[in-house]
Amino acid sequence: MAKEKTGNITAAYVRCSTVEQNDRLQRKAIRAWAKASGIENLKWYSDKASGTTNNRPEWKKLQQAIDKGKVSAVICWRLDRLSRSLKDAANLFDRMHKRGIRLVSVTEGVDLDSISGKMIAGILAVFAEFENAVRRQRQKAGIEVAKAAGKKWGGSQKGWSMVSTRRINRILDMYDKGISKAAIARAEELSWPTVHKIIEAVK
Repeated sequence: MAKEKTGNITAAYVRCSTVEQNDRLQRKAIRAWAKASGIENLKWYSDKASGTTNNRPEWKKLQQAIDKGKVSAVICWRLDRLSRSLKDAANLFDRMHKRGIRLVSVTEGVDLDSISGKMIAGILAVFAEFENAVRRQRQKAGIEVAKAAGKKWGGSQKGWSMVSTRRINRILDMYDKGISKAAIARAEELSWPTVHKIIEAVK
């Protein structure tokens, strides 16, 4: 099947989580790559959201531009800025390939214009999904052990209330990504001692 004709926009997509400060590092790396590749004009799309959510307005705008055939290349800092899971990544790679869109991850050296790039992209997606699965299993086991030991965590309001398992998972996921306990506490609107107790009890 012939590849679909695409437009001339080179799209640069950046995303930082709700607790990260900004996307300055991502933009700097992408600009350096573009300069070295002789690309002068970039169309920027920027979201501030978790990679696990569908609520990414700028990513949706980029997808609409892709569907209209306006995009010739998509440049990102890392592949996990784009995809949320192995299935999501596989669908994205296939979609880009069929439309003849170049997909580049500047820090991982992935370029879907090349055979090796396609292979590396697939391998990275597999390992990312594996890492997420291991993290979820470890978190689940840790929570079960903590609950069996009678652990309870409260908030800053008067009295004590249970922190949901879903919320605990979010806290642990952010901590695994290197986000400080103070930043996690702000994002989750919990006290620092509560976040500290959760991490220490479960990890």
